Amino acid sequence: MNLKFKKAIFLLSILIFYTKPSLAEITFKEILENPADLEINLKYATEQEALGRYKATLSTLERLNMLYPVNTDIKIYLISVLLKMDSAAKLQLMIETMLQDPNTTKETRDYIESILKTIRDQSKPESKWFAYLDVNYMQTDNSNIDGVSKTKTLYANDNISQFPGIDYDKTYSRGGSITVGKNLSPTSAISFNGSLSVKTQNKGEENESDTVSGSISYSKIMGKHFLIPYVFYSRPNERFNADLTNVGIGFNNTYNINQNNSISYSSSLATTNYNQEKGTRFKSANQSDNDVFSASVGYNYTFSDLNQISSNISYVEKHAEADFNAYTGEGINFGYTRI
Repeated sequence: MNLKFKKAIFLLSILIFYTKPSLAEITFKEILENPADLEINLKYATEQEALGRYKATLSTLERLNMLYPVNTDIKIYLISVLLKMDSAAKLQLMIETMLQDPNTTKETRDYIESILKTIRDQSKPESKWFAYLDVNYMQTDNSNIDGVSKTKTLYANDNISQFPGIDYDKTYSRGGSITVGKNLSPTSAISFNGSLSVKTQNKGEENESDTVSGSISYSKIMGKHFLIPYVFYSRPNERFNADLTNVGIGFNNTYNINQNNSISYSSSLATTNYNQEKGTRFKSANQSDNDVFSASVGYNYTFSDLNQISSNISYVEKHAEADFNAYTGEGINFGYTRI
């Protein structure tokens, strides 16, 4: 019998067992009472797999494999579960056992070889260097930008005259950034980012600016942790405000409790220094110099693989040269995302 046909029959039988309305969900007690019943054990294995309980599925299939050592379909099903669990050691042992088994047919051996080829292709090291470019453009139309009156006139000193402000204006934002990185290992990478954004106006000048910024980040997977420490720099140059320099450090970490639950937390410290220009209107700009500390802790719950509920508690503390520019703040956020 053709291997593909046998696999189709086998999987079809599993589907029938799983969806048959006359059979309720199999309990572990029934498994203990019927440890050698192929139909009941297969139905239990598929139910546990559907619930994401791969360890229970694996133990059931391993027992069936010992009870029915010449059943190739059970071995193939077992391999598919091991692939889902990403259990390399057990997968290699199972494949070697099947290849050494004289009952394994040529078609089955070819199928196993195709699995091995797929694994080898997926395990090939990726290019160590990577890069990508982002380009953006945005146009904003502002109506009554200077608060011009409805009649576009101004009454002052017993005279009516034209309002001097700008009634309508457009702002154009153009920018680009480039990121270059390197994979240091299968679980870590470092990346460098540099960007430039330019904002201009059609009539006015108050909102015009250009900003240069850059950052360096390092990502590392450690068990269930996904850690990203980083440093950043930016230098906005605004036409009608004092120039400033902003530098900081921080980190983000996500701890994946399991497939559905994760905890994320972050912290950062940033310093902003303004350019104090004597003899100009920016001579007291240094009063706005500040240090900002921020931290947050969040919890995320994912269900149905498409929905996520998230919550976040944050705290910000700003110390400034002048007390009136300082503050502290707390926040609580709740969110829902559907992919």
